[in-house]
Amino acid sequence: MRFTPPLFFCQLRAWKHVVGGTLSALRSNSAVWGSLSLLALYGLARRLSLSPWASLGSMALLAFSPFHLAYSQELRPYALAIFLGISGFWTLEKLLKQQDDRRLWALVFLLLVAELYTHYWGAFVACAQGLYGLSRLEGRRRSRWVGLCFAAVLLFSFWLPVLWDQIHAVGNLAGFWAYAPSPMNLVRTFSAFCGVYFRFASLDFLLPGPWVLKIVVGGLYVLALLGGIGKAPRPVSLWLVMGLGLPFVLSYWKPGLYLWYRYTSLIYPAFVLCVVSGLVSLRPRWLGRLSLCFLLIAEMWGCIYYFRGWEKANPRAVVAYVSDHVTPDAVVIRPTYFSELFSFYTKSPPPVFDQHLQDSVEKRARFRGKNVLLIAFDVPSDPVTDAFRAEFKTVEARYFPGFAHLGVTVYTLR
Repeated sequence: MRFTPPLFFCQLRAWKHVVGGTLSALRSNSAVWGSLSLLALYGLARRLSLSPWASLGSMALLAFSPFHLAYSQELRPYALAIFLGISGFWTLEKLLKQQDDRRLWALVFLLLVAELYTHYWGAFVACAQGLYGLSRLEGRRRSRWVGLCFAAVLLFSFWLPVLWDQIHAVGNLAGFWAYAPSPMNLVRTFSAFCGVYFRFASLDFLLPGPWVLKIVVGGLYVLALLGGIGKAPRPVSLWLVMGLGLPFVLSYWKPGLYLWYRYTSLIYPAFVLCVVSGLVSLRPRWLGRLSLCFLLIAEMWGCIYYFRGWEKANPRAVVAYVSDHVTPDAVVIRPTYFSELFSFYTKSPPPVFDQHLQDSVEKRARFRGKNVLLIAFDVPSDPVTDAFRAEFKTVEARYFPGFAHLGVTVYTLR
């Protein structure tokens, strides 16, 4: 995590001391931020003068979205970054109505800095906020706003060398976890926002049911978005257009900067507000409310599938396969970063050894005569795995699909 801004992990460390260090306890941190985002979105919608039913509809679409649900359970900064982005726009909107309130100026500044130090895509949200504030403030207050934004960037400058390293680390990863720059990436983002199709962990989520259902859901979202993009409050439109447009353009410089299924979650609340703004504009009014109900039912159906019929990653299946092939003389060789997941899903593991430590012929020779279950990730070059396969006979190999480096092969060696 040395490349990732530190705020999320600092607060997660404090959370761990209070709640505990189990996997469920740690994931509950993101779930709390994801839940608070629901209240924050309702508050923002009301602050932007959306009607009560439109505000509740926005909160409901976010609450039942499989996309939001997925990224509110990861041990990553997305849920916190979403909450900070919504809160930043809410506070800024209040500041514009109470321009002499110093406490609001201070709070907006802190939220801007927090967005930058939580996730790099927070910079695109902050850019939208900066431009919106610049367009609304005048005279001396506009100068103060420019100074505030400059101070936030200056405070983030301590992290800029790390950001530069990160840009080079992920910028050219097209084909590894990001697609090459193309307008299709925006289409994929749209499918994720609709809850029809998105990528999470090592597998794809696809809304269950016939394709006609997916087409109807996507088509209704298209109509609502096209109707709402021009009618939505100005900060929402800026949030959506700049939040997706800036990284999309930059991806032609460094392809890995635009990841359509993770980073875009920070822009998702703006999409929801634009869609609801489009539904509100439909006439007669009952048509907009009926359309909202249909979209909510589709999302609920997706949530049921998410919890009851879909595996978001392959570790459970991998461990189940290993457990079924355990014999009295079995040993497991697994990557270190798979250790916690392996321990979480297995109850009575056989002897387990870290893969990277078996880096010599002598160390691997001690496993002669054993039933070796070698867990290997889809890493382009893994000399230890290659050495095991060269020095032992492969009795069986079972592949568990996954994207990027998350595909897993379990080799049974003798």
